Formats: sequence, structure tokens, C-alpha cells
Amino acid sequence: MRRRHAWWIAAGTAGFVLAAAAARAPEPPPAAEASETVRFVPLDIYVDPAGAPLAAYQFELRDREGDGAEITLAGVEGGEPGGVFAAPPAYDPAALHPVPGEPARVIVAAFSTENAENLPRARTRVARLHLQVTGAAFTPDSVTLELRAAGDAESRRIDATIEAVPGEPERAQNGA
Repeated sequence: MRRRHAWWIAAGTAGFVLAAAAARAPEPPPAAEASETVRFVPLDIYVDPAGAPLAAYQFELRDREGDGAEITLAGVEGGEPGGVFAAPPAYDPAALHPVPGEPARVIVAAFSTENAENLPRARTRVARLHLQVTGAAFTPDSVTLELRAAGDAESRRIDATIEAVPGEPERAQNGA
């Protein structure tokens, strides 16, 4: 009988200790605020070769620190469907896994071996970047974009401009 009584005392004491610990347990962290919401934003990259045949380009995109929006590269697509830059451009896949604490950065490049008459001579979409954005709302000012090189079919440097335009998120198509 004493053993049974000792067991109930031990069980009651353990229950009391657990209840006291639960009462003193820290509160769970508050739900994520709206500023911590994760969104995915397509960013279309346009190059305007100003009348010259665009055969090659290279650009660098960086997360602009201090604006409240944290950017991570989630994927890279090609440019205008059916165009010479329709295939996904080259980039370092390590850009998909940035170093913690470092701003996101990616260098993207492509070239075409098409004849000059088949190359774009006006503003054309050369890539679509998919960005994961955490924090503040994304604007084109959330990133810095630098056209490092642009060339024609004869490998001559051309004066071109580059522009980033937030794209419309594509909706999944139902095959039915």
C-alpha cells in the first residue's frame, strides 16, 4: 500500500512541476508581420541596342541594401518567346543560394550566333528573373542593374541600355 501511495505522490509532484513549467513557459513568437511576408516577383530585363544588332549581353543584378526588401534569386528564364534570346541565359547557380548576410547578386549573360539580320535592333526582353522578396514591397529601385557588356555579331561593343520592369505573375494553366 505504501508503494502505491508513494507512486501517486511522485506522479502528482511531476504533474505539478509540469503544470508550473507550462505556466511559466515563454509565449510563442507573434505571427509573422506583413513586412515579413514572402512574395515571388517576376522581373523582366530589357536591353535596347539602339538600332545595332544585339548578339551578346552581360548584366549584373544586386539587391540594394537598406530599402527593407530582401531579395533572393529563385530562377532565371529566357527572353522573348521565339526570339534569339528565348533560351535561358547563363548564370552561376550559386546565386540561387546566397551567403547569409550578403546581398543577393547574380551575373547573367547570353550570346547568339544568328546572322546580324536576324538579331534584335530594338528594345527586347532578354531574360525574366524570378525573385523571392521578403519584407518591404518590391520596386525596381530594390535592385541595382548594370549592363556590363553588349556586343554585335562582329564582337564589337555596342552602346545599349538596360531596364528592369516588374512582370505580371503567370497564372498556372489548367490543362482541362
